[in-house]
Parts: sequence; structure tokens; C-alpha cells
Amino acid sequence: MTQGHYRRLLLMAGLSLLAMYALVRFRDTGRARDYAWFILTAIASLYAKQLAVFVAPVYVLFLLLFVGWRRLFKPDVFWLTVLGVVLCAPIVVMTYVLSPFNVALVRFISTDTTSALARQPSVLWSIASGHLTLPVIGLVIAGAIAAIVRLDRRVLISLLWMLSVLLSVLFVTGRIDPPRYGFIAMPAYFLCAAGLLTCMRSIAGRRVVTAALAFAVGWQLWAGRRVTPTGAEGYEAAAQYVLSQPASSPTILFSGPVDTGYFVFFVRKHDPAGQHVVLRSDKLLTTSRMGRSSVKDRIKDRQEIYGLLRAYGTRFVVIEDQPSDSQVLDWLREELTTDRFIERHRIPIGTTDKRLRGVSLAIYEYRDAQPPDPDVDLELNVPLVRRTVRVPLDELIDVGRQ
Repeated sequence: MTQGHYRRLLLMAGLSLLAMYALVRFRDTGRARDYAWFILTAIASLYAKQLAVFVAPVYVLFLLLFVGWRRLFKPDVFWLTVLGVVLCAPIVVMTYVLSPFNVALVRFISTDTTSALARQPSVLWSIASGHLTLPVIGLVIAGAIAAIVRLDRRVLISLLWMLSVLLSVLFVTGRIDPPRYGFIAMPAYFLCAAGLLTCMRSIAGRRVVTAALAFAVGWQLWAGRRVTPTGAEGYEAAAQYVLSQPASSPTILFSGPVDTGYFVFFVRKHDPAGQHVVLRSDKLLTTSRMGRSSVKDRIKDRQEIYGLLRAYGTRFVVIEDQPSDSQVLDWLREELTTDRFIERHRIPIGTTDKRLRGVSLAIYEYRDAQPPDPDVDLELNVPLVRRTVRVPLDELIDVGRQ
């Protein structure tokens, strides 16, 4: 995941926790103002990341169990609820319109109940091991048991939260990155573990539990030291090299079956005026989708590569120099070794990603490069939204010149 994804996940989790806090305040005070804060924070969490919908059943159950349905139908609360539903409508429409592939995937997983039961152990363990260390897991279990024994209804919030998220992951996203989609349950784990303190009546008991919680948090932080960014050393150097060339062209072709936007990011960083357009081979020569480099080829012969290079005025081609799972992308890689190209620079990629170990970024110059065709359009298929984007290349270049 990118840093943007991590920020949105953290924002979603934080807003969900605030929404739950607002619900508790509403239960205690009965004030519509607290309920309004709940509506706003819950909706904000949904807009931060649609995964926040996994907590929606918890909100409903909390209101029914701790507030009561009669209070929900009083005018001040009822109309705030209606407003919340209306404000949620745009995100629902955008999800269905702009993410039809994801919606179809969720439908498939949620209706395949037989497979859901079979994948249950692996999914649950993947979430637990991906988020928590054994000390924290032990405290979560101990907190739940202690609250149940004491008939403490407050633990229901945490238990329902965890159960809602785990079932949602199991029957909605399945084996597709369970730690990522189960992340929103993190606040519930720690609320449940911290609940042990409320079960202790003696000062000595509270001290023991406090020490155990401090130890678990310390252990979690210590274990986290091993989590390091994958890294992408080399992409920035490649972008800087191409942009520094006097014979550069307005378009740069990048081909990488693994890269998730590093090269484009660094081109944007070192070309703030936007004078260069980065073309992706997995969109120009074929169509990629999710983890697959090619789901539908857009050329039938390797000679078509040269027609596209001339039409778009491409002089430099940057590739992750390794075989891919696409015949078309391998055509490009093979053609780059012919006398129609000159290898200008090669930069090793520094990363912990196993797919890129020992791989380098190779920069080639096309000998027969020429100015781009002023009438050519840039046409890209975006399968995740089932749309085709068509933009005149000249418009993109003119924006950079302004």
C-alpha cells in the first residue's frame, strides 16, 4: 500500500473511534448534539475509507441495546438519522459507478459461503498475526472473559466491533489482504484489553493489569521495529537522469510490472511544471488490472510499438529489466536490445520486495525519435471503472508549457 492508503486507514480508524465515543456520550446524556457528532464522524470515516461500513452493524446494535428504539424515533434524532443517510448516498453512488469491478468481486465473495467457511482459519489467523502480538492477543481474550464473567455489558461494544469486522472480512473480502481490510477492528482490540482495568477492585490488581498493559504495548512497539518500508531506491535517480537529458522529449515511456507509481511520482517531483507526460506500457501496449500486467493486449505485432513511439514523440524508455507475465511487454523489452535503441543508463533497484531483488532500471534512448503528432489522442482503458479515457496529447503538453 502507498502512504496515502495508510493515512486514510488511520484516519478511518480514528474517526470510527470518535464516532463510537460520540455514541457513548449520547447514551449517557441523551442530547441530540452528541448524536449529531456521531453522525458527522461516522460519515467522515466512511468518506475516508469505505471499509468503515464494517462498523455500521456495531452502531445499530449499540443504539438498540443501550439507547432503545423509542429514542431513535423522536424527531430530533430521527431527522439527524435521515440527514446521515442522505449524506451517505453520494459515496454509495460513487462506489457503484466508479468501482464496478470491486463491487462485482465483493458480490462473488459474499455469495460463495462454502468457500468462506473453508477459508475461515487462514483469514482469521492472517488478521490476528498481521495486527497483534501474542501478549496483546492474550490480554484481549482475558479482557473479554473477565467482562463476560462479571456480566459487564460494556464489553459488548468491543466484542460486537471485532465480530462485525471479522465477519465482514470473511464474507465480503475473503482472502484479499485480510490484515488491510480488518484494520478497522484495531481500536476494539485495545478497548477490550484495557477493559481489564475496570474489572480490578484492588489497588494491587490494578497495578498488575497496568504493568501487563504497558508490557504488551511495549512488546507491540518492539515487534513493530521489524516492519520497514519496502523501499524503492533507484526510481528517483532514473527520473532525474531522464529529465536532465538535453535531448529529452515531452513523453517518457515507463514499463514496469511491479512498480506502483514510484517513477511517475518522482517525475512529478522533479518536473513541477509538468512539462513531461509519463506513458505506461501496461496501459499503452496492453491493459493491466489489479495485480495482472495484462488482461487485454492493445497491439498485435511488435512493430506497432514503433508507430506508437513516433506518434507520441517518445525518446526515452525506462523499464524494470526483467521478464513479465505479458507477451506484449516482453516484446518491448526484447526490442530495446536491438540497434534501434541505445542503452544510456542502468540503475540497481534497492528494495525488500522479492519481485525486484537483483533487478535494475534500464534507460534506453530511441534512435528515431521525432516530435509528437499534434493530432494524436492518448486513449487509456481503465477496467476497474469500466471506462475509456481519451485526451488529446497536445492538450497535456500545452498544460505543462503554460
